[in-house]
Amino acid sequence: MSKPSKIEQAVSFLEAKKAADQIPARLQERIAALGGVRSDVKESLSAKDVPAEPAPEVTGIARFKEQYEMWKPEHKANCQWQEVESRLLANDGHFLKLAEAMHQGGILFGVDKAGNPLIADGGVEPIMAGMNYADTRRAVMFKEIEGGQAPTGYELFPYSDNYQKSAEISAFEDFTKEPFIRSENKKEYRSSWLESGEDPDWPRGAFFSPGSGLVYEDDDVSTALSDPRLGVRRLLRVKKS
Repeated sequence: MSKPSKIEQAVSFLEAKKAADQIPARLQERIAALGGVRSDVKESLSAKDVPAEPAPEVTGIARFKEQYEMWKPEHKANCQWQEVESRLLANDGHFLKLAEAMHQGGILFGVDKAGNPLIADGGVEPIMAGMNYADTRRAVMFKEIEGGQAPTGYELFPYSDNYQKSAEISAFEDFTKEPFIRSENKKEYRSSWLESGEDPDWPRGAFFSPGSGLVYEDDDVSTALSDPRLGVRRLLRVKKS
């Protein structure tokens, strides 16, 4: 137990004297004042045990501004923040709404060679898991409207012809310091479909290897393959209107 402060010792002494009717009336106000000091001291000490309120989550355009500030200088040189902001907010915030609707609010991770800002689903696990290539691609790129289909604005990440990671995948990994896709525990296989065209013979995928902890690009065995470990990470290119 900590030793009482001098103020608290004095207050206890005066209160004991008061209880024994040994304090003149003129000192009563001073006792009350000291009692208030002791109360303030106790409140101050107890306040240390109260956890601080968590900072409010940054949302909207401010959240993407924070992510933009994490870009490398060469990426910022290819697309200034004013341009990113203008594109996100154009047409009543069309791209901002699409970005915020992505998994975990989306990640503004870089810019493509045409200068378009790139936003991806957040999280480490693939989403839309358990569907084959054709169904996944359709779900990513199109939505049903009045009996027809309309583009969602999203796409699958592209593949590279030489079986190396595409520039977009490499940029995502460089920004997040994470494999492009992986299992939550890093001990299980995971895969994300890559854009391979409407009717490919051998669709491409990005495969996470638990052994190496790395992601590799490869052909998949069949367009009909479906697996709960196989899903997708979507991509949004914020193009100029």
